Amino acid sequence: MSDKLCPVDWNTREFEIMMTAHLKKDEEEWKFYNDLILEWNAVLLLHGTRRKTLSEFLRFIISRVDLLPKPCMQ
Repeated sequence: MSDKLCPVDWNTREFEIMMTAHLKKDEEEWKFYNDLILEWNAVLLLHGTRRKTLSEFLRFIISRVDLLPKPCMQ
């Protein structure tokens, strides 16, 4: 593809701003997920078990996640 040119000029500053916002959101979501799994593992330890059913796990997740769509950030 080295012989192909991009049909538009790139505004690298605008791209950097856009990607920074996306990556920050991703980082926050991964932290939330990590904290959720740590909490799930603590629940397992509290109940003295290493296994629960998938439906129990999904109920746990749903009880902690807001399922309503969030407004778009501009």
